[in-house]
Amino acid sequence: TNPAVKIFARLMVTDHKKMLADGKALATKLAITPDSSKSDVTDLTKNVSDDVKDLNDKKAGKEGDEDYIGKQVDAHQMVLDKLQDASKSAQNAQLKDALMQSIGKVQEHLTKAKELKDSKAVS
Repeated sequence: TNPAVKIFARLMVTDHKKMLADGKALATKLAITPDSSKSDVTDLTKNVSDDVKDLNDKKAGKEGDEDYIGKQVDAHQMVLDKLQDASKSAQNAQLKDALMQSIGKVQEHLTKAKELKDSKAVS
């Protein structure tokens, strides 16, 4: 319900759709088939599904806003750590560049989420 949280949520939808499309395009270009069976991927997918269900079960309001932002901080930190690990082992220059761009975007999202979490508007 908080306007700043709504703006952040819209940014997440927009940026994540673009990052997903860019990632799929690069995977196609490089003939890469991502391994979605790895525990990192399945764990993240399960966490996101659980978070969405939990958020959908909450009433709209301050508590829901706080919970959403807290989950965004945790999820973006986890993804940032995974991307940084992946960038260390990437051999392909295009893949490494894409990972570095993703790291920058996820760090930006994490910073904004932390700012919202620390602001009086949500806490």
